Amino acid sequence: PLVAELCQRLDGLPLAIEIAAARTKLLSPEALLARLDDALSLLTSGARDAPERQRTLRATTAWSYDLLDGESKRVFSRLSVFLGSVPLAAAEDVCDADLDAFAELVDLSLLKPIDEDRFLMLETIREYAAERLEASGEADEIRRRHADAFRSLAAECYARRVEAEAECSDRLESDHDDLRAALEWLALHDPDAELELAAALGWFWLSHSHLPEGRRRLTEALDRSRMEGPVRAAALTALGGIAGWQGDAERGPARLSEGVALWRALGDVPELAYALETLGWALFAVGDNVPSLAAFEEGLDVRRRSGDAVGEIRSLGGVCQVLVAQGEVDRAEPLSKELLDLARQVNDPRAEHFGHHFLGDCALMRGDFEDAEDLYKASLRAALPLGDLLETTFEVQGVGMSAAGKGDLARGVRLGAAGYAAWESIGATVAVPFWNALLDRHIGAAREKLGSEGEVVWNEGYSMAFEDAVELALGSG
Repeated sequence: PLVAELCQRLDGLPLAIEIAAARTKLLSPEALLARLDDALSLLTSGARDAPERQRTLRATTAWSYDLLDGESKRVFSRLSVFLGSVPLAAAEDVCDADLDAFAELVDLSLLKPIDEDRFLMLETIREYAAERLEASGEADEIRRRHADAFRSLAAECYARRVEAEAECSDRLESDHDDLRAALEWLALHDPDAELELAAALGWFWLSHSHLPEGRRRLTEALDRSRMEGPVRAAALTALGGIAGWQGDAERGPARLSEGVALWRALGDVPELAYALETLGWALFAVGDNVPSLAAFEEGLDVRRRSGDAVGEIRSLGGVCQVLVAQGEVDRAEPLSKELLDLARQVNDPRAEHFGHHFLGDCALMRGDFEDAEDLYKASLRAALPLGDLLETTFEVQGVGMSAAGKGDLARGVRLGAAGYAAWESIGATVAVPFWNALLDRHIGAAREKLGSEGEVVWNEGYSMAFEDAVELALGSG
Protein backbone atom coordinates (compact mmCIF):
# COMPACT_ATOMS: atom_id res chain seq x y z
CA PRO A 1 0.00 0.00 0.00
CA LEU A 2 2.80 2.46 0.84
CA VAL A 3 4.52 1.76 -2.49
CA ALA A 4 1.23 2.22 -4.34
CA GLU A 5 0.65 5.50 -2.47
CA LEU A 6 4.13 6.69 -3.39
CA CYS A 7 3.48 5.94 -7.07
CA GLN A 8 0.16 7.75 -6.86
CA ARG A 9 1.77 10.80 -5.21
CA LEU A 10 4.32 10.80 -8.05
CA ASP A 11 1.52 10.80 -10.64
CA GLY A 12 2.85 7.54 -12.03
CA LEU A 13 5.68 9.43 -13.75
CA PRO A 14 8.43 6.93 -14.63
CA LEU A 15 11.31 9.33 -13.91
CA ALA A 16 9.90 10.39 -10.55
CA ILE A 17 9.33 6.75 -9.57
CA GLU A 18 12.85 5.87 -10.72
CA ILE A 19 14.34 8.61 -8.54
CA ALA A 20 12.25 7.52 -5.56
CA ALA A 21 13.24 3.85 -6.05
CA ALA A 22 16.91 4.83 -5.95
CA ARG A 23 16.29 6.28 -2.47
CA THR A 24 14.99 3.05 -0.99
CA LYS A 25 18.62 2.17 -0.25
CA LEU A 26 18.61 4.97 2.34
CA LEU A 27 15.04 5.45 3.54
CA SER A 28 12.01 3.35 4.30
CA PRO A 29 8.83 3.86 2.24
CA GLU A 30 7.29 5.73 5.21
CA ALA A 31 10.21 8.14 5.39
CA LEU A 32 10.21 8.58 1.61
CA LEU A 33 6.53 9.44 1.62
CA ALA A 34 6.95 11.97 4.43
CA ARG A 35 9.82 13.72 2.71
CA LEU A 36 8.00 13.71 -0.59
CA ASP A 37 4.92 15.28 1.02
CA ASP A 38 7.09 18.09 2.36
CA ALA A 39 8.73 18.68 -1.03
CA LEU A 40 5.46 18.66 -2.92
CA SER A 41 3.94 21.12 -0.49
CA LEU A 42 6.89 23.49 -0.80
CA LEU A 43 7.15 23.29 -4.56
CA THR A 44 3.41 23.53 -5.19
CA SER A 45 3.08 26.72 -3.18
CA GLY A 46 5.99 28.26 -5.05
CA ALA A 47 5.01 27.32 -8.60
CA ARG A 48 1.24 27.36 -8.87
CA ASP A 49 1.32 28.28 -12.56
CA ALA A 50 3.46 25.26 -13.50
CA PRO A 51 1.79 22.13 -14.91
CA GLU A 52 1.14 19.42 -12.31
CA ARG A 53 3.51 17.03 -14.10
CA GLN A 54 6.33 19.57 -13.97
CA ARG A 55 5.69 20.42 -10.30
CA THR A 56 5.77 16.75 -9.39
CA LEU A 57 9.09 16.19 -11.14
CA ARG A 58 10.59 19.33 -9.60
CA ALA A 59 9.40 18.29 -6.19
CA THR A 60 10.93 14.85 -6.60
CA THR A 61 14.19 16.42 -7.75
CA ALA A 62 14.27 18.84 -4.80
CA TRP A 63 13.57 16.06 -2.37
CA SER A 64 16.36 13.95 -3.86
CA TYR A 65 18.76 16.92 -3.92
CA ASP A 66 18.28 17.54 -0.19
CA LEU A 67 19.65 14.09 0.55
CA LEU A 68 22.91 14.60 -1.38
CA ASP A 69 26.10 15.40 0.49
CA GLY A 70 27.77 18.78 -0.01
CA GLU A 71 30.21 17.72 -2.73
CA SER A 72 27.53 15.94 -4.74
CA LYS A 73 25.30 19.00 -4.48
CA ARG A 74 28.09 21.16 -5.90
CA VAL A 75 28.69 18.82 -8.84
CA PHE A 76 24.96 18.54 -9.48
CA SER A 77 24.45 22.30 -9.61
CA ARG A 78 27.55 22.87 -11.75
CA LEU A 79 26.36 20.36 -14.33
CA SER A 80 23.45 22.67 -15.11
CA VAL A 81 25.71 24.81 -17.31
CA PHE A 82 25.75 22.00 -19.88
CA LEU A 83 22.93 21.96 -22.42
CA GLY A 84 22.01 18.83 -24.34
CA SER A 85 24.23 15.86 -23.65
CA VAL A 86 27.13 16.24 -21.22
CA PRO A 87 30.61 15.15 -22.43
CA LEU A 88 32.44 13.46 -19.55
CA ALA A 89 35.90 14.97 -20.09
CA ALA A 90 34.55 18.54 -20.25
CA ALA A 91 32.28 17.92 -17.25
CA GLU A 92 35.19 16.64 -15.13
CA ASP A 93 37.14 19.80 -15.95
CA VAL A 94 34.32 22.33 -15.59
CA CYS A 95 32.78 20.79 -12.47
CA ASP A 96 36.10 19.85 -10.85
CA ALA A 97 34.70 16.37 -10.21
CA ASP A 98 35.75 12.75 -10.58
CA LEU A 99 33.95 9.67 -11.84
CA ASP A 100 32.65 8.79 -8.39
CA ALA A 101 30.62 11.98 -8.24
CA PHE A 102 29.00 11.27 -11.59
CA ALA A 103 28.39 7.66 -10.60
CA GLU A 104 26.43 8.77 -7.54
CA LEU A 105 24.21 11.07 -9.59
CA VAL A 106 23.65 8.24 -12.09
CA ASP A 107 22.72 5.88 -9.24
CA LEU A 108 20.13 8.38 -8.08
CA SER A 109 18.73 8.88 -11.62
CA LEU A 110 19.66 12.58 -11.60
CA LEU A 111 22.04 11.93 -14.50
CA LYS A 112 21.68 9.31 -17.24
CA PRO A 113 24.52 7.71 -19.24
CA ILE A 114 23.65 7.79 -22.94
CA ASP A 115 26.99 6.84 -24.49
CA GLU A 116 30.42 5.67 -23.46
CA ASP A 117 31.45 9.19 -22.46
CA ARG A 118 28.23 11.22 -22.40
CA PHE A 119 25.42 11.84 -19.96
CA LEU A 120 22.01 13.43 -20.11
CA MET A 121 20.40 15.68 -17.52
CA LEU A 122 16.71 16.02 -18.25
CA GLU A 123 15.43 19.59 -18.59
CA THR A 124 13.31 19.64 -15.44
CA ILE A 125 16.27 18.39 -13.42
CA ARG A 126 18.66 20.81 -15.14
CA GLU A 127 16.39 23.76 -14.35
CA TYR A 128 16.42 22.88 -10.68
CA ALA A 129 20.20 22.41 -10.74
CA ALA A 130 20.55 25.85 -12.40
CA GLU A 131 18.58 27.42 -9.55
CA ARG A 132 20.96 25.82 -7.06
CA LEU A 133 23.95 27.09 -9.05
CA GLU A 134 22.64 30.66 -9.01
CA ALA A 135 22.08 30.42 -5.27
CA SER A 136 25.66 29.16 -4.75
CA GLY A 137 27.31 32.41 -5.84
CA GLU A 138 29.70 30.61 -8.21
CA ALA A 139 27.58 30.70 -11.37
CA ASP A 140 29.84 33.15 -13.25
CA GLU A 141 32.99 31.18 -12.45
CA ILE A 142 31.46 27.89 -13.60
CA ARG A 143 30.10 29.47 -16.77
CA ARG A 144 33.56 30.91 -17.47
CA ARG A 145 35.04 27.43 -17.11
CA HIS A 146 32.33 26.05 -19.37
CA ALA A 147 33.04 28.69 -22.04
CA ASP A 148 36.78 28.05 -21.82
CA ALA A 149 36.29 24.30 -22.23
CA PHE A 150 34.28 24.76 -25.42
CA ARG A 151 36.65 27.40 -26.75
CA SER A 152 39.39 24.78 -26.44
CA LEU A 153 37.25 22.21 -28.24
CA ALA A 154 36.46 24.62 -31.07
CA ALA A 155 40.12 25.60 -31.46
CA GLU A 156 41.19 21.96 -31.61
CA CYS A 157 38.55 21.18 -34.25
CA TYR A 158 39.48 24.25 -36.27
CA ALA A 159 43.09 23.07 -36.44
CA ARG A 160 41.92 19.61 -37.64
CA ARG A 161 39.06 20.75 -39.87
CA VAL A 162 40.62 19.41 -43.07
CA GLU A 163 42.34 16.23 -41.93
CA ALA A 164 39.47 15.07 -39.67
CA GLU A 165 36.46 16.98 -40.99
CA ALA A 166 33.76 14.37 -40.35
CA GLU A 167 34.99 13.57 -36.84
CA CYS A 168 35.34 17.21 -35.83
CA SER A 169 32.07 18.41 -37.34
CA ASP A 170 30.19 15.52 -35.71
CA ARG A 171 31.66 16.46 -32.32
CA LEU A 172 30.75 20.12 -32.76
CA GLU A 173 27.23 19.18 -33.82
CA SER A 174 26.86 17.04 -30.69
CA ASP A 175 27.98 19.98 -28.54
CA HIS A 176 26.31 22.74 -30.56
CA ASP A 177 23.95 23.77 -27.76
CA ASP A 178 26.88 24.14 -25.36
CA LEU A 179 28.83 26.13 -27.94
CA ARG A 180 25.82 28.43 -28.33
CA ALA A 181 25.60 28.87 -24.56
CA ALA A 182 29.32 29.69 -24.43
CA LEU A 183 28.95 32.28 -27.22
CA GLU A 184 26.03 33.95 -25.49
CA TRP A 185 27.81 34.13 -22.13
CA LEU A 186 30.99 35.48 -23.74
CA ALA A 187 29.00 38.09 -25.67
CA LEU A 188 28.07 39.62 -22.31
CA HIS A 189 31.37 39.13 -20.50
CA ASP A 190 34.25 38.82 -23.00
CA PRO A 191 33.54 39.94 -26.60
CA ASP A 192 37.10 39.19 -27.74
CA ALA A 193 36.79 35.58 -26.58
CA GLU A 194 33.36 35.45 -28.25
CA LEU A 195 34.94 36.43 -31.57
CA GLU A 196 37.67 33.85 -31.08
CA LEU A 197 35.07 31.13 -30.55
CA ALA A 198 32.84 32.28 -33.43
CA ALA A 199 35.84 32.43 -35.79
CA ALA A 200 36.78 28.86 -34.87
CA LEU A 201 33.24 27.67 -35.57
CA GLY A 202 32.74 29.43 -38.92
CA TRP A 203 33.90 26.48 -41.03
CA PHE A 204 31.51 24.18 -39.12
CA TRP A 205 28.52 26.48 -39.58
CA LEU A 206 29.24 26.48 -43.32
CA SER A 207 29.92 22.76 -43.73
CA HIS A 208 26.91 21.74 -41.61
CA SER A 209 24.63 24.27 -43.30
CA HIS A 210 23.90 26.46 -40.25
CA LEU A 211 24.05 29.43 -42.60
CA PRO A 212 21.70 32.05 -41.07
CA GLU A 213 22.88 31.30 -37.53
CA GLY A 214 26.55 31.34 -38.48
CA ARG A 215 26.24 34.61 -40.36
CA ARG A 216 24.37 36.26 -37.50
CA ARG A 217 26.77 35.12 -34.80
CA LEU A 218 29.89 36.04 -36.79
CA THR A 219 28.49 39.45 -37.71
CA GLU A 220 27.51 40.26 -34.13
CA ALA A 221 30.84 39.03 -32.73
CA LEU A 222 32.79 41.13 -35.25
CA ASP A 223 30.72 44.16 -34.30
CA ARG A 224 31.31 43.68 -30.57
CA SER A 225 35.04 42.99 -30.66
CA ARG A 226 37.87 45.22 -31.83
CA MET A 227 40.26 42.26 -31.85
CA GLU A 228 42.62 42.19 -34.84
CA GLY A 229 45.10 39.67 -36.22
CA PRO A 230 44.42 35.99 -36.99
CA VAL A 231 41.12 35.83 -35.10
CA ARG A 232 39.58 38.65 -37.12
CA ALA A 233 40.98 37.22 -40.36
CA ALA A 234 39.42 33.82 -39.61
CA ALA A 235 36.08 35.39 -38.73
CA LEU A 236 35.99 37.43 -41.95
CA THR A 237 36.94 34.36 -43.99
CA ALA A 238 34.13 32.32 -42.48
CA LEU A 239 31.57 35.12 -42.74
CA GLY A 240 32.39 35.69 -46.41
CA GLY A 241 32.07 31.98 -47.20
CA ILE A 242 28.64 31.77 -45.58
CA ALA A 243 27.39 34.99 -47.18
CA GLY A 244 28.48 33.73 -50.60
CA TRP A 245 26.37 30.59 -50.30
CA GLN A 246 23.46 32.77 -49.21
CA GLY A 247 23.71 34.46 -52.59
CA ASP A 248 25.15 37.75 -51.28
CA ALA A 249 27.33 38.72 -54.23
CA GLU A 250 28.48 41.93 -52.51
CA ARG A 251 29.21 41.09 -48.88
CA GLY A 252 30.40 37.52 -49.40
CA PRO A 253 33.40 38.26 -51.65
CA ALA A 254 34.01 41.59 -49.89
CA ARG A 255 34.41 40.03 -46.43
CA LEU A 256 36.58 37.28 -47.91
CA SER A 257 38.80 39.80 -49.68
CA GLU A 258 39.34 41.48 -46.31
CA GLY A 259 40.23 38.13 -44.80
CA VAL A 260 42.64 37.27 -47.63
CA ALA A 261 44.37 40.66 -47.24
CA LEU A 262 44.81 40.10 -43.50
CA TRP A 263 46.26 36.61 -43.99
CA ARG A 264 48.71 38.00 -46.58
CA ALA A 265 49.82 40.71 -44.15
CA LEU A 266 50.20 38.14 -41.37
CA GLY A 267 52.26 35.86 -43.61
CA ASP A 268 50.22 32.80 -42.65
CA VAL A 269 50.57 30.63 -45.76
CA PRO A 270 48.20 27.74 -44.84
CA GLU A 271 45.44 30.12 -43.77
CA LEU A 272 45.97 32.30 -46.86
CA ALA A 273 45.53 29.25 -49.08
CA TYR A 274 42.40 28.22 -47.19
CA ALA A 275 40.95 31.72 -47.49
CA LEU A 276 41.69 31.81 -51.24
CA GLU A 277 39.88 28.49 -51.63
CA THR A 278 36.92 29.82 -49.63
CA LEU A 279 36.93 32.97 -51.79
CA GLY A 280 36.88 30.78 -54.90
CA TRP A 281 33.77 28.95 -53.67
CA ALA A 282 32.00 32.17 -52.64
CA LEU A 283 32.60 33.70 -56.06
CA PHE A 284 31.47 30.49 -57.76
CA ALA A 285 28.34 30.43 -55.60
CA VAL A 286 27.29 33.84 -56.94
CA GLY A 287 28.21 33.01 -60.55
CA ASP A 288 31.54 34.89 -60.92
CA ASN A 289 33.52 32.12 -62.62
CA VAL A 290 36.52 34.08 -63.89
CA PRO A 291 37.62 35.56 -60.52
CA SER A 292 36.62 32.26 -58.88
CA LEU A 293 39.06 30.32 -61.06
CA ALA A 294 41.78 32.89 -60.36
CA ALA A 295 41.30 32.46 -56.60
CA PHE A 296 41.40 28.66 -56.85
CA GLU A 297 44.50 28.72 -59.06
CA GLU A 298 46.33 31.09 -56.72
CA GLY A 299 45.40 28.87 -53.77
CA LEU A 300 46.64 25.84 -55.71
CA ASP A 301 49.94 27.59 -56.42
CA VAL A 302 50.39 28.65 -52.78
CA ARG A 303 49.75 25.11 -51.58
CA ARG A 304 52.09 23.50 -54.11
CA ARG A 305 54.89 25.88 -53.15
CA SER A 306 54.34 25.18 -49.45
CA GLY A 307 54.17 21.39 -49.90
CA ASP A 308 50.59 21.10 -48.62
CA ALA A 309 49.52 17.95 -50.47
CA VAL A 310 46.07 17.62 -48.92
CA GLY A 311 45.31 21.31 -49.39
CA GLU A 312 46.50 21.06 -52.98
CA ILE A 313 43.82 18.45 -53.64
CA ARG A 314 41.12 20.76 -52.23
CA SER A 315 42.25 23.65 -54.45
CA LEU A 316 42.35 21.31 -57.44
CA GLY A 317 38.72 20.48 -56.71
CA GLY A 318 37.84 24.14 -57.03
CA VAL A 319 39.60 24.39 -60.39
CA CYS A 320 37.67 21.34 -61.62
CA GLN A 321 34.38 22.88 -60.50
CA VAL A 322 34.89 26.09 -62.47
CA LEU A 323 35.98 24.20 -65.60
CA VAL A 324 32.81 22.12 -65.37
CA ALA A 325 30.71 25.26 -64.89
CA GLN A 326 32.30 26.74 -68.02
CA GLY A 327 31.38 23.62 -69.97
CA GLU A 328 35.01 22.64 -70.56
CA VAL A 329 34.31 18.92 -70.19
CA ASP A 330 37.43 17.81 -72.09
CA ARG A 331 39.66 19.65 -69.58
CA ALA A 332 37.55 18.99 -66.51
CA GLU A 333 37.14 15.23 -66.90
CA PRO A 334 40.82 14.14 -66.74
CA LEU A 335 41.47 16.60 -63.90
CA SER A 336 38.46 15.23 -62.00
CA LYS A 337 39.77 11.68 -62.40
CA GLU A 338 43.13 12.85 -61.06
CA LEU A 339 41.33 14.53 -58.15
CA LEU A 340 39.47 11.32 -57.34
CA ASP A 341 42.64 9.23 -57.42
CA LEU A 342 44.52 11.68 -55.17
CA ALA A 343 41.58 11.86 -52.75
CA ARG A 344 41.56 8.09 -52.37
CA GLN A 345 45.32 8.03 -51.80
CA VAL A 346 45.10 10.43 -48.84
CA ASN A 347 41.63 9.29 -47.68
CA ASP A 348 39.96 12.68 -48.09
CA PRO A 349 36.19 12.04 -48.24
CA ARG A 350 35.28 15.60 -49.25
CA ALA A 351 37.69 15.59 -52.17
CA GLU A 352 36.47 12.11 -53.12
CA HIS A 353 32.91 13.41 -53.07
CA PHE A 354 33.96 16.29 -55.33
CA GLY A 355 35.75 13.96 -57.74
CA HIS A 356 32.67 11.78 -58.22
CA HIS A 357 30.44 14.83 -58.52
CA PHE A 358 32.43 16.59 -61.23
CA LEU A 359 32.67 13.36 -63.23
CA GLY A 360 28.91 13.06 -62.84
CA ASP A 361 28.51 16.59 -64.20
CA CYS A 362 30.66 15.71 -67.22
CA ALA A 363 28.64 12.54 -67.90
CA LEU A 364 25.37 14.48 -67.58
CA MET A 365 26.59 17.11 -70.05
CA ARG A 366 27.56 14.37 -72.51
CA GLY A 367 24.09 12.84 -72.18
CA ASP A 368 25.38 9.65 -70.52
CA PHE A 369 22.60 9.54 -67.94
CA GLU A 370 23.29 6.01 -66.69
CA ASP A 371 26.91 6.81 -65.86
CA ALA A 372 25.92 10.19 -64.42
CA GLU A 373 23.46 8.63 -61.98
CA ASP A 374 26.05 6.11 -60.76
CA LEU A 375 28.60 8.89 -60.23
CA TYR A 376 26.19 11.18 -58.41
CA LYS A 377 25.19 8.28 -56.15
CA ALA A 378 28.85 7.62 -55.36
CA SER A 379 29.30 11.31 -54.60
CA LEU A 380 26.24 11.26 -52.36
CA ARG A 381 27.57 8.28 -50.38
CA ALA A 382 30.89 10.09 -49.87
CA ALA A 383 29.15 13.32 -48.82
CA LEU A 384 26.73 11.87 -46.27
CA PRO A 385 29.32 11.23 -43.49
CA LEU A 386 30.38 14.88 -43.72
CA GLY A 387 26.95 16.03 -42.54
CA ASP A 388 26.97 18.75 -45.21
CA LEU A 389 23.33 19.21 -46.19
CA LEU A 390 24.10 21.74 -48.90
CA GLU A 391 26.45 19.39 -50.70
CA THR A 392 24.05 16.46 -50.46
CA THR A 393 21.32 18.53 -52.13
CA PHE A 394 23.45 18.80 -55.26
CA GLU A 395 23.91 15.04 -55.39
CA VAL A 396 20.21 14.39 -54.88
CA GLN A 397 19.41 16.81 -57.69
CA GLY A 398 22.14 15.27 -59.85
CA VAL A 399 20.51 11.86 -59.49
CA GLY A 400 17.18 13.53 -60.25
CA MET A 401 18.46 15.06 -63.49
CA SER A 402 20.00 11.73 -64.49
CA ALA A 403 16.72 9.92 -63.78
CA ALA A 404 14.78 12.46 -65.82
CA GLY A 405 17.27 12.04 -68.67
CA LYS A 406 16.64 8.27 -68.61
CA GLY A 407 12.90 8.86 -68.81
CA ASP A 408 11.97 8.45 -65.15
CA LEU A 409 10.33 11.86 -65.08
CA ALA A 410 8.42 11.63 -61.80
CA ARG A 411 11.45 10.47 -59.80
CA GLY A 412 13.54 13.22 -61.36
CA VAL A 413 11.04 15.94 -60.53
CA ARG A 414 10.60 14.74 -56.94
CA LEU A 415 14.36 14.78 -56.33
CA GLY A 416 14.79 18.16 -57.98
CA ALA A 417 12.03 19.68 -55.83
CA ALA A 418 13.47 18.11 -52.66
CA GLY A 419 16.75 19.90 -53.32
CA TYR A 420 15.04 23.28 -53.70
CA ALA A 421 13.14 22.71 -50.45
CA ALA A 422 16.37 21.85 -48.65
CA TRP A 423 18.02 25.05 -49.89
CA GLU A 424 15.13 27.06 -48.51
CA SER A 425 15.25 25.24 -45.17
CA ILE A 426 18.91 26.17 -44.57
CA GLY A 427 18.74 29.69 -45.96
CA ALA A 428 20.93 28.96 -48.98
CA THR A 429 20.56 30.79 -52.29
CA VAL A 430 22.19 28.84 -55.08
CA ALA A 431 22.82 31.39 -57.82
CA VAL A 432 25.17 29.15 -59.81
CA PRO A 433 24.14 29.76 -63.43
CA PHE A 434 25.39 26.49 -64.91
CA TRP A 435 23.68 24.37 -62.23
CA ASN A 436 20.41 26.22 -62.48
CA ALA A 437 20.58 25.89 -66.28
CA LEU A 438 21.05 22.12 -65.92
CA LEU A 439 18.08 21.95 -63.55
CA ASP A 440 15.90 23.87 -66.00
CA ARG A 441 17.00 21.64 -68.88
CA HIS A 442 16.30 18.36 -67.10
CA ILE A 443 13.98 18.89 -64.13
CA GLY A 444 12.05 21.79 -65.63
CA ALA A 445 11.58 19.94 -68.90
CA ALA A 446 10.47 16.78 -67.10
CA ARG A 447 7.94 18.77 -65.10
CA GLU A 448 6.48 20.20 -68.30
CA LYS A 449 6.32 16.78 -69.96
CA LEU A 450 4.30 15.45 -67.02
CA GLY A 451 1.62 18.04 -67.77
CA SER A 452 -0.95 18.50 -65.02
CA GLU A 453 0.71 15.73 -63.01
CA GLY A 454 3.93 17.72 -62.92
CA GLU A 455 2.67 20.14 -60.26
CA VAL A 456 1.46 17.28 -58.06
CA VAL A 457 4.77 15.43 -58.34
CA TRP A 458 6.74 18.63 -57.69
CA ASN A 459 4.76 19.34 -54.53
CA GLU A 460 5.31 15.77 -53.35
CA GLY A 461 9.05 16.19 -53.72
CA TYR A 462 9.05 19.65 -52.15
CA SER A 463 7.24 18.40 -49.03
CA MET A 464 9.28 15.18 -48.77
CA ALA A 465 11.54 14.75 -45.74
CA PHE A 466 15.09 15.17 -47.02
CA GLU A 467 16.13 11.83 -45.53
CA ASP A 468 13.46 10.22 -47.72
CA ALA A 469 14.79 12.10 -50.73
CA VAL A 470 18.28 10.71 -50.05
CA GLU A 471 16.81 7.19 -49.83
CA LEU A 472 14.93 7.73 -53.10
CA ALA A 473 18.11 8.99 -54.77
CA LEU A 474 20.17 6.00 -53.63
CA GLY A 475 17.49 3.53 -54.68
CA SER A 476 16.98 2.16 -58.15
CA GLY A 477 13.86 4.23 -58.72
